[in-house]
Amino acid sequence: NSAELSLRWRSGRVHADGAVWVADFDSFIYGGFTGRSCSEEGDCVDGDAGELKELRYGQGGARFSGAEGHADVELATSAHGQLELNLVADVVRARFSDGGYVPRIPPWHLGAGLSWEAERFDASLSLRYAASQDRYGEFDTPTPSYTDIGATVGWRPFPSEPGVEFALVGSNLGDSLQRNAVSINREVAPQPGRNVRLMFSLSL
Repeated sequence: NSAELSLRWRSGRVHADGAVWVADFDSFIYGGFTGRSCSEEGDCVDGDAGELKELRYGQGGARFSGAEGHADVELATSAHGQLELNLVADVVRARFSDGGYVPRIPPWHLGAGLSWEAERFDASLSLRYAASQDRYGEFDTPTPSYTDIGATVGWRPFPSEPGVEFALVGSNLGDSLQRNAVSINREVAPQPGRNVRLMFSLSL
């Protein structure tokens, strides 16, 4: 059973969408840690003495709720292109019927950015904040907050071939330590650090 209320706003230079929702599950299937660890041979013991964490799948009632929003604000428009402010936010909460937290639910996010669109050049700069996740499942672990900085520059050098584009794409430019709250292996495998790629695309 689920319900959702959404709102769309279109007025002049502002385009915005938002929604709040709730969903109830009678038999939600999930994988949760048991507090035991195992060897590669499958021998399991209480505690973390083994190399691998034991994960057991279960089923039970759960309620999810959340909200999300996105807005684009036109800051300037000229014959050369258009500059926009982009805003995003989202949050999800999830608990079992007995009051415990559903494991591996993402924290709330808040982001802002600037984007420029023109006939031959596109560019964007974004800043995204992921909060700490301290509402975690049994035998799970919290994840710290982090800030992700991204930037993209695209160039279409041939007016007669608008499908040919070169792009320089950068992610996590601040080289922050980022642990994905929905990843089972986040403690040993964080998100990639600073990454810059040169890309070529062809659209026919």
